[in-house]
Amino acid sequence: MFDMRDINRMTINRIAADMLRSLGRQPESDCVHFLELILWSLELGHIEVERAVSETLQAMTTWRPQRIMNFLDLIPGQEYEPAGWKSAQTPIDLALLVLQDVEDRMFVKFPWYGSFES
Repeated sequence: MFDMRDINRMTINRIAADMLRSLGRQPESDCVHFLELILWSLELGHIEVERAVSETLQAMTTWRPQRIMNFLDLIPGQEYEPAGWKSAQTPIDLALLVLQDVEDRMFVKFPWYGSFES
């Protein structure tokens, strides 16, 4: 079995942690770092999402590592590499690229998503 440290050892999460530090934020050891970066972007109004997406992103901070890996369709040892993430130059760029992938996954994994939005 693996834990949150294993997930945060992924390259994308190490880069997200470095970006968080560059913003003066200490990454949390019990949260996925790319998720922290997305939440930072939302908190400061750099990006906007529908309420259902925001609520799911918040809920994801409490998910077990296995659930996160299942959501990302990863097996232990596999890297999470959303399309275009390596080209991200700024924390906002990375947050937007990862958010797009996460949001796309939400609509596939939770097909009722958006049906409650007005």
